[in-house]
Amino acid sequence: VTDWDLQEEDVEGVFGISAGGQVSISSAKDTASWQALPTFLHSGPLLLLDGVRQPLDSKNWNHVRNPRTCVCTLADNTVMLVTVDGRYPTSSGMTLPELQLFLIAQGCKSAVNLDGGGSTTMYLQSYDQVYANGVVNEPRDKPPPGVGGYLEQTTLRSISNAIVVM
Repeated sequence: VTDWDLQEEDVEGVFGISAGGQVSISSAKDTASWQALPTFLHSGPLLLLDGVRQPLDSKNWNHVRNPRTCVCTLADNTVMLVTVDGRYPTSSGMTLPELQLFLIAQGCKSAVNLDGGGSTTMYLQSYDQVYANGVVNEPRDKPPPGVGGYLEQTTLRSISNAIVVM
């Protein structure tokens, strides 16, 4: 693809990995910074870019506390994967503005939001024996209509994509 035809409302970000393993986060509108990368994930919205909070539109889901997942880079280009639990009395989730402030407090330079809500799941292979199936957070998917138990149990959603660190 040579013409991505991204509009002004496209404030998404791109998490990219170069052939040499260098990780970057950039604006989706800056196609020159990512379109030639062998591996990239287009997601959003873009939360931080070069240490600056990025504007968020007024969509309701940006400003409602929910489980969140994001990826950020620190000043030394270390990558941090972040999972925020929510929809439970002991973990209410975060709004995206709250997540931006949290990421800045953690030293993040650039960050992009990934799929959240019931998809928010963090798995660590080394925790297989400590946590059920290595899942280290408490995913809360919405139950089907008419089914109770929303707050009583952790509900794992089938996930079709993942970021794998080896």
